[in-house]
Amino acid sequence: MKPTLQWPIFAALCVFFLGVNAIWLRQDHSPPGWDDAFYLSHSLRLYDALTTGGVPAFGRQFLTGMRDKPPLISALPTPAYLVFGRSPRSALAVNLAGLLVMFAALYGAAWKFAGPRAGWIAVGIAGTMPMMYGLSHWYLVECGLTAIVCLTICLPATLGFGLTAAAALGVLCSLGMLMKFSFPLYVSAPLLFLLWRQLRVKSLIAFLLPVIVIASPWYSLNFTTGLRMALLAGSGETAKIYGTGQIFSLRDIARYVSDVANCGPAIYFVILVVALPVCYRLMPSGARRGLLLSAIWASPLIFLTLGHYRDLRYAAPLFPAFALALGLLLDAAIERYGNIAAGVTCLILGLGIASMLHTSFGVLGSGRVELGGLLFVQPRFSYARQAEGAIWPYREVLQELYQSAKWSGGERKRVVVGNDTRNFNLDNLSLAALAERLPFDWDTTAYETDLANLRRTLSSASYFLSRDGGERESAFNRLSGEALAAVRSDSNFAEVGTRRLPDGSSLHIYRRSQLQQGILVPPEFDALVDCSVNFDGKLELSGLAMRRTGQTIEVKYRWRCLRPVPRNYWCFTHILDERGNIIGYLDHPVLKGDPPTSQWTAGSVAIERLQFTLPDAVKPDSFRLRLGLFHKESGDRLPITSSNFPLADGGTSTVTPLAK
Repeated sequence: MKPTLQWPIFAALCVFFLGVNAIWLRQDHSPPGWDDAFYLSHSLRLYDALTTGGVPAFGRQFLTGMRDKPPLISALPTPAYLVFGRSPRSALAVNLAGLLVMFAALYGAAWKFAGPRAGWIAVGIAGTMPMMYGLSHWYLVECGLTAIVCLTICLPATLGFGLTAAAALGVLCSLGMLMKFSFPLYVSAPLLFLLWRQLRVKSLIAFLLPVIVIASPWYSLNFTTGLRMALLAGSGETAKIYGTGQIFSLRDIARYVSDVANCGPAIYFVILVVALPVCYRLMPSGARRGLLLSAIWASPLIFLTLGHYRDLRYAAPLFPAFALALGLLLDAAIERYGNIAAGVTCLILGLGIASMLHTSFGVLGSGRVELGGLLFVQPRFSYARQAEGAIWPYREVLQELYQSAKWSGGERKRVVVGNDTRNFNLDNLSLAALAERLPFDWDTTAYETDLANLRRTLSSASYFLSRDGGERESAFNRLSGEALAAVRSDSNFAEVGTRRLPDGSSLHIYRRSQLQQGILVPPEFDALVDCSVNFDGKLELSGLAMRRTGQTIEVKYRWRCLRPVPRNYWCFTHILDERGNIIGYLDHPVLKGDPPTSQWTAGSVAIERLQFTLPDAVKPDSFRLRLGLFHKESGDRLPITSSNFPLADGGTSTVTPLAK
């Protein structure tokens, strides 16, 4: 092969695989699932922090926006948003970049160990793996993580561990740690194998400095919560929910290994097992070293198999190791057996490409092309699937809700979601609202296991969204029927619209009417602005309105009982002028003590109106309120656990915006 053709062939392979996946992404319009919608939402918040507050705000959001998971995945789309616009779909360009990095790293390592032909084969194998192209269609951690793991292992295999390479490796490891808490699991053994003879003090310092500088700020703030989340993902409770089986059950182990092989697809692993004893003796020492590296790289599969971390995508960073091993083995076979081995290699890659195109686009018809299980069996790995052209109307539905509602300045309305499926869940609906910058707060009944908590969640809703038919509910949503029944039996809710969804299900939209506890709210209370000031999880100020008419200041409060309280509480309200001076007081027992708060039940709503007449000499241009709840007999204040407004007095009062 002429040297001038080596890079063009690699480039042609990259263009083909990236082009196929780019076409899929352009054709698919299905909404993001759970985790990918969650990560995309955080990426938009991080981008908004940059555009509104600059680099300092971006840094603060990066360090605090995701407390229990490393945040790099939320930062990676920022360049794509800057270039292509603030759309969640733009973020998927990150996955294409990740595939390109993986192909380049594999090609470089295979060339180092055996030559360019081994690199082409390794890239061809990796590009047709359902695990790789399937995950590139979702905005999940594993696609970017696989690219970083691949580059982290292949860089020292290609360049060694000089000062420059050590510093670059340190940067890669810090990025990997900011991508996923378990990153060291995937790279520790391969790096020790490659570098233990090359360790020098200067190189080690050059390696550690970037790790400390780049990764330590987030970990110093969030290590405990991140570790807790990582342990939870591999807990027996999580395994039970997702049905990944028992740790030492031979049947469950065999099922997991079989499912992992299917993501290869299985034909690649069969060829690997067959070619290993035949071709190993034909391989030069460099290729054998590469094969040993591949085995060490893939060794964490043992940990995944014998633990509860059996979500198939957790194995994604190990699949390039199998591609590298196959590239080295098949290259050795071609070197020894010539055209026969080359023909077999082309046939195997051709089957992989056909399976990929059929899985992604259905090019071979409506039937399944599985070759007796040797090619990919799609139902066993849902991340690789055909592109769905139907557009889900979430953007239009939310815009209609926004346009049909009455809004006051700064107001937000709460939407509660009653279902939890891949295409209809809290995460992708809230992502749609965030992308449109709509002032909705979100909650779901999907994770409730207690009916009292479920009713409390529903009592805070301005809207309730529910669908029937179509996809099956997730294992978490055990009370979906109870939630829908509670809304339908509540006279405060009325169904205001339905919408047909692409999967054949129907979306039902319920809106809370002006009925509170069975009493029609008088017209003078219509102007209440929704807010949320949570007093120790017991009582909530859920609505507030204030205005000045002449020398009279009028304040309206809407209180909600979150859970019963044993005490009778007063509300203290200090009226402040624009300079913060107190110009009046509206301290009073909530609802005039009729009934007292000790007799309220969870879900009770109370609305009250008070007026204060200003002295003639006091004529403020504007005013604000500082308010809270306290027990008069003891003087104890209820602490505020969350608030739409700024807090004061050590978190026991909240200060409203200025009003005229």
